[in-house]
Amino acid sequence: MKKLLLGAIVTLASIVSTKAQQATIFQYNFSTSGTNLPAGGWSQDKSASSDVDHTGWYFGTSFPSSGSLAAIGTVPAHGTYAFVDDYDHNTGHTDADTLYLPVKDFSAYQHVLISFDLMFWYNPSNLGELGRLIISTNGGSTWTLIKGLAGTYGSIYPVWNDSVLLDISSFAAGQSNVRLAFMYSNNSTTGIKGYGMAIANIDVFEPFNYDMSVITQNVPYFLRVNQAYTFSGYINNDGGDTISSFDLNYSVNGGATKTQTISGITGLHTLYAYPWVTTSVPFTPSAAGIDTVKFWADHLNGSNVDQNHPNDTLTQTFQALAPSDLPTRQSLYEEFTGQSCVFCMVAGPNLDSVSGKNASNSNIIKYHVPIPGRDFMYDITDTGVSVRQAYYGVNSAPQGFLDGTYLNPSTYLSPPITQRYSTPTVKGENALGSICTINITSAAFDEKKDSFSIAGSVTANAALPAGLTLQVALTIDSITYKYDLSTDDPTKSFATPIGNGNGGYSDPNAADSYYQYVLKFPHVLEAMLPSASGTSLGAFTASVPQSFTFGWKQHHPWGQYPKGGGTDPFTGKPMGDSTVYDSSSTGQFVVFVQADTGVKNYHMPAGYILQSKSASLSNITGMQEISSGIYFEMYPNPTNNTTNVAFKLDKSQNVNVAVYNMLGQQVYSLNEGNMSAGMHIIEVNCSALPNGMYFVKFNADNASTTNKLLIQR
Repeated sequence: MKKLLLGAIVTLASIVSTKAQQATIFQYNFSTSGTNLPAGGWSQDKSASSDVDHTGWYFGTSFPSSGSLAAIGTVPAHGTYAFVDDYDHNTGHTDADTLYLPVKDFSAYQHVLISFDLMFWYNPSNLGELGRLIISTNGGSTWTLIKGLAGTYGSIYPVWNDSVLLDISSFAAGQSNVRLAFMYSNNSTTGIKGYGMAIANIDVFEPFNYDMSVITQNVPYFLRVNQAYTFSGYINNDGGDTISSFDLNYSVNGGATKTQTISGITGLHTLYAYPWVTTSVPFTPSAAGIDTVKFWADHLNGSNVDQNHPNDTLTQTFQALAPSDLPTRQSLYEEFTGQSCVFCMVAGPNLDSVSGKNASNSNIIKYHVPIPGRDFMYDITDTGVSVRQAYYGVNSAPQGFLDGTYLNPSTYLSPPITQRYSTPTVKGENALGSICTINITSAAFDEKKDSFSIAGSVTANAALPAGLTLQVALTIDSITYKYDLSTDDPTKSFATPIGNGNGGYSDPNAADSYYQYVLKFPHVLEAMLPSASGTSLGAFTASVPQSFTFGWKQHHPWGQYPKGGGTDPFTGKPMGDSTVYDSSSTGQFVVFVQADTGVKNYHMPAGYILQSKSASLSNITGMQEISSGIYFEMYPNPTNNTTNVAFKLDKSQNVNVAVYNMLGQQVYSLNEGNMSAGMHIIEVNCSALPNGMYFVKFNADNASTTNKLLIQR
């Protein structure tokens, strides 16, 4: 068979697997142990400490009322679990707190997996804090590391990772005297506290030999009639045997099975995922309507059948539409970044490049988070950053999400994450089209009242159920600090004078040119209207709009973190106030429609963003009245790439905007046709025009005006 080059095999670090077991070897959920060490062969090492009340592992439904974790916050409820904090400040592997499971005989098992729930809450100031799963095959005389837990599943927030699934076959299978253990150590020689970790619902089992499950598919949920689509996605190996070939099948509306044979695979081991593509059997919807497609695999490694059928099949429902019913899509990129984050700094050039190239077809929102240290733009109660952070489960920076799907913002990580924020990914998202259209009729800032307002509507071109969420974000175009306040890369870490050399404190290879990215921050979220929870939309009838109107009054300066000054909660250093920054007077409203809980009818995943739209703010006060009931303004001026023509009409009129050079030659034109009464903003793209002075002529039925525009870069 022809070998398909489908890309890299990935581990389960990013793909969720099902837990299908042929035989249970050992299970324990701590529910019967209460607050005691379980009986039946369990034991633990307790490191030396003057405070024996908080040494070693404990059992129950909550952490103790005192100790390092209790002083910071509350661990989420998770039934009964085993937990250890770092109140005893252990300082190395030799005095680690270790919880030992009973000795078991694995000699009858060819494959062995372990599943457990894990919470590892680490102190960002203590880089040595460790959590490990270890194993002994001689009853506990000697030990081997299976997996470090802190870096993979750790968080600076108390977050449970449910059903962590690991293949321990190479360590345990065929062994008769096996003992597993969970080890925790602060591992600090400077006395810095760690926080702690917890374990629950331990399950050791033998998987089926042959067990594969289709877990994702990549074709959009809305299809164009008479257009061919090649299905693709990921399939997971949940079985014990390594897979070298399989048949990927799909069936549309219960019809004939289409099969793509995939062979020549290497490295598809237990708990690894593989990218499949139906290259030779594309699907072309022939008529508008609902198409239900089922995907599954069989003929594993030749003629072997899948031994566990409940997890075999992925079912996806699509809505086929006429091409005219799929409006142009604008994608949305949301980045969680930080003023003190070296990796955010390194991602800056890529973000600027991609967002600049896609300014006309995508939108961007930057949520500032205090990771790893202070961020003066975080402590604004109206922003809703913490709500969006919890929504996506963000616990590190930078993290990015393109239309609600995780997308790393740079290739800095080692090894690089190949799916990243780039022009091809943005264009790929936009090419899908959208079933929704967002129309923004006004986006204004009243300078005298310090208030913002926005109005518009959302329309769907096919019926959609209730449950979608409308989100409205107000962003500031640019926040610039007069001084470098980064805890990761302070000014001293760059070459002096700052020029073209290499410097870096956390990143010694960062060029001096990166220095600007610890000073200037674009697209910064200032507020979400009416809140970060958004507004629930009702069920959509095709072509019937749902209107929205929001207002917000600015009542805070930027930069007060915390209000009144204070000290950084992570570093203990004094923090400044808003006297060290400048914010641009320009901003945007970004409006988007998100499926918070998914759309069951289309098997649309939770968090998927159907459409986005942005509008620059027009300044109501100070607008030039060019005729009775018609107001006009143009900004920014001077500009380097785009300028906004903002105008207010008292009634429906035809509108045209033209740009002329100093010789009177027309070099740019926008004929907008008939526009409704109200506030409007037209973006004039000047990126193709050379530097110099130009004339912008605005024409409406009842008025005309010409303004000078300076382009300088």
